[in-house]
Amino acid sequence: EPICKPPCELSGTTCICPTTPSTEECPEGYICDEGTVKRPLEGIGVKPIEARITTDNIGIVPILIGKTQENKLSLSSPNGVAFTTQTLIAEENKLFMKIEEGKKEIKILPEAASETAVRTESQSIKEIELKEAGNIPVYSVIGAKKARILFAIPVTLSIETKVDAATGDIISTKKPWWGFLVF
Repeated sequence: EPICKPPCELSGTTCICPTTPSTEECPEGYICDEGTVKRPLEGIGVKPIEARITTDNIGIVPILIGKTQENKLSLSSPNGVAFTTQTLIAEENKLFMKIEEGKKEIKILPEAASETAVRTESQSIKEIELKEAGNIPVYSVIGAKKARILFAIPVTLSIETKVDAATGDIISTKKPWWGFLVF
């Protein structure tokens, strides 16, 4: 049984429906009030929700939004996955992230953020997290690079690259302070 039946949508850990049935018609397990029907997803075996979104560089792409055991949402696209604790909204072939000042569109998929990080600094990607930074959705791409300090001591350099989820632009790259000694 699907978690959110059309026309309802998954928003974070809640199904939100556009209309409210009368109190007598409110389905069991749902909360009906103020023009919406909500269904908390905690404790439910959540199946991923399929959606199709339009990206700037690829066109329409299928995605899956699921829930992890750690109560995070996973955003899976054909070649990548990102995790988030933010609310995601899929509507009319567009994906949005709810932020403090409303919602912002996500136009870049996890694999594009990963490719951008690797192009900037050769690395192996460990994790991609979608979060809010400065009222915009940002992918935080965590990677690692094997290198040597002063050509002698082998080390693994941790790299965090923040990529704007709307434009694909690099916002920042963070390395350990001793990164300048690595070759």
